Amino acid sequence: MTELIEEYRANVSQSVTREFEEFKARILENATPEDIFEKAAEIFYKTTLKDCLQSGEELPDRVYQALYHAQGGILGNLYPEFEWEFENSVDYSATAAQAIRSYCEREYPEIMRETDFEEDGSPIGMK
Repeated sequence: MTELIEEYRANVSQSVTREFEEFKARILENATPEDIFEKAAEIFYKTTLKDCLQSGEELPDRVYQALYHAQGGILGNLYPEFEWEFENSVDYSATAAQAIRSYCEREYPEIMRETDFEEDGSPIGMK
């Protein structure tokens, strides 16, 4: 199971990196300073989401398993969720983690409800 989780994390991280680089290239291609200024919030939000996903510190393995199914559109799917959650926040990394969890719980409830297991097959926390 650990190997599979590592694969989910790696694939999600690669997808997010690729998506972010494409997003950045689109903005910088022929953009005026005014264009960049108008996109500042989206740039900040997507950067925060990327950093949160790539650090992995505040997110359970199930999130990566769920997002594995959204490769190629992870940042685009998470951006509206984070934008909505962000309005009442001061802790950006915690807000990003919460927005990511909320999205996964809504879009992939069957994955998010699954139980994690220890190496011996027992549910985590049930020993």
